Amino acid sequence: MIEDDQYQNDKKGVTFQETLQEKLNKKWVTISMDVFNLTVTVIMQLIYVWRSFDMCYFDKKPIWVLEEQEECNGEAEGWYYTLVIVTHVYFLLEFILRVLIQKYQVKFLTSNESFVEIFTTVPLLISLSVDKRSYIS
Repeated sequence: MIEDDQYQNDKKGVTFQETLQEKLNKKWVTISMDVFNLTVTVIMQLIYVWRSFDMCYFDKKPIWVLEEQEECNGEAEGWYYTLVIVTHVYFLLEFILRVLIQKYQVKFLTSNESFVEIFTTVPLLISLSVDKRSYIS
C-alpha cells in the first residue's frame, strides 16, 4: 500500500508532456515511427506518380485526358481519395504529437522540418474545402 501511495505521489508532479516524452523518446519507438513514415511516404509518392500517368483510372472527371481516351470511369476514385485523406490526417496527427513531446516547442515549430510539414499538409486541408470544378472549367 505504501509503495502505491508513493508511486501516485511521484506521478502527480509529472505533466502530460513529460509522460509523452518519457514513452515516445525511446530509440526503438523513434526508429519504428521513422520506418513506418518512410514506407507510407514512398507508397504515396508511387501512387501520385501512377495517378499522373492514368488520370482516368483515378478520376471520373479528370483535369486532363489523353486524346485517345474517350470516357473515364474513375475505378480507383473512392479508395484513392480516402487513402490521401487518411495519410494526410495521420501525418498531421503525428506532427502534432511531435510538437507536444518537444522540450522547446517554438524552436521546433520554426525549424525547416516543421515548415515542410506545414506546407505539405495545409494545402490539402484548403483543397478539401474548395470546389475544384469551379476554377478548372
